[in-house]
Amino acid sequence: MRQLLQFFGSKVVLAILGALLIGGVSATLAFGTVPRRPAPAANVSANTGGASATTSASVSATASTSASVAPTDTSTPIATTGASPSATPGSQTITLRGTITAINATTTSFTLQPRSGAADTIVTDGNTTYLGNAAQFSDLTVKWTATVTAIAQPDGTYLATVVNASNNTDN
Repeated sequence: MRQLLQFFGSKVVLAILGALLIGGVSATLAFGTVPRRPAPAANVSANTGGASATTSASVSATASTSASVAPTDTSTPIATTGASPSATPGSQTITLRGTITAINATTTSFTLQPRSGAADTIVTDGNTTYLGNAAQFSDLTVKWTATVTAIAQPDGTYLATVVNASNNTDN
């Protein structure tokens, strides 16, 4: 009897028993809150302009805290005409960083040289926003650093939406 009392008096055994008791109570409470009827099936429809599809899935759960999802594919591709998404120039913004190495006031463009790789030609327009030390295109200066948010153009240049330029002397 004394050995049994020492065994149950051990901190490790008490911790294990406590975890079992608390876990058992939690499982009992969780079991009481789990709905006993099956969950309704979820239906998802999509139309991307080129094809449409419907996908459904049923979800079931048990009191042992396990769940399963069984997708059911009932899609039938339908070919239609129309534009399809593509990653063409002019569709995504990109962030460019580097040093301004040349400025062309006639075309309101400048050359941005990154730390490595080829230089990029940045074109600006009336919609370009200027931040940092430049309030407008004419404030840009060769040897300034710039972070440019731009959209790739078909001719290989970038149309700047935001130019954040610094004269490298401000900290």
